Amino acid sequence: MEDLLFRRNLQLQYHIPFGTELEITHFNILKNLEQNNFAKLHIPHQVDIQFKEQRKKDYSSWIFTYDPTVTKKGVGGEVISPVSILAPSFLNDLEKLCTFLKTYGAKIDESCSAHIHINFNAFLNKNIDCFKKFILILSYYEAELNRFFAGEEQDIRSLAALNYAKSITDKLYFLDKKGLFTIQNWITFLEELKKMKKYVALNVQYAKVSNEQNRNTVEFRTPNASLNPVILENNIYFLLKIVEYCFNQSDWQDLYNKWKYEQLKPHREPEPQKVRTLSRTILTDKEDLKYFDWQYEQGS
Repeated sequence: MEDLLFRRNLQLQYHIPFGTELEITHFNILKNLEQNNFAKLHIPHQVDIQFKEQRKKDYSSWIFTYDPTVTKKGVGGEVISPVSILAPSFLNDLEKLCTFLKTYGAKIDESCSAHIHINFNAFLNKNIDCFKKFILILSYYEAELNRFFAGEEQDIRSLAALNYAKSITDKLYFLDKKGLFTIQNWITFLEELKKMKKYVALNVQYAKVSNEQNRNTVEFRTPNASLNPVILENNIYFLLKIVEYCFNQSDWQDLYNKWKYEQLKPHREPEPQKVRTLSRTILTDKEDLKYFDWQYEQGS
């Protein structure tokens, strides 16, 4: 299919706060930011160079920092967005950021991922059924979502997933046998879910039942990194559309029954019928579907 244009107007019913972490290689953070190259792009948010222990709690600026999984001899690292909503201002920044990184030599390899944090209060303000539906979708359609969120780098998905974004399905199934989906209390439910630990496709270690706005997130770790702003936009947008769908359709029992049956299959590969059901359930706009199909077919 043809390359598609970067969009600045997307159809979202809810303003759900999120943040992204984009890992890169071959980019000298100190050199490029000390030369003030980034300021030439006129991105309104402040840009900081920080180590992880120095990160601001409010996440109001773009942060360039080092990450041991991608930083070699001071080159490579991670770019963290401000707490954002998917509005034209963020999308403008995202496109400029990708141009800037490519201009100054940044690259993506098999060690790079692009994590998406969703503010957990968005779920707390709804109900626990919405969150159960959300994790069931991520698990039941895991093989199909892996292909979509891999973007244009299908060949590196397995390595990234093996180390830092392991399947949640077996872990959920084990927790379900102990009664996970019968729990109606947020605190108890989270306590059980956190037994999955950090390096799985959905990391809930940062989530807590409180009114804290910052650093109270669930982290989706599946996507590969990309310097193509269309891929990054598609990934953020589709994850937020899944969240919206769960807000509007929180009944989860039918999907739970399908999910239980899925566990009987020895191997899980993407299935054409399942991906069609997934995309046509979550997306109703023809342009949204066009962009979804375009990205999914990158790995077909």
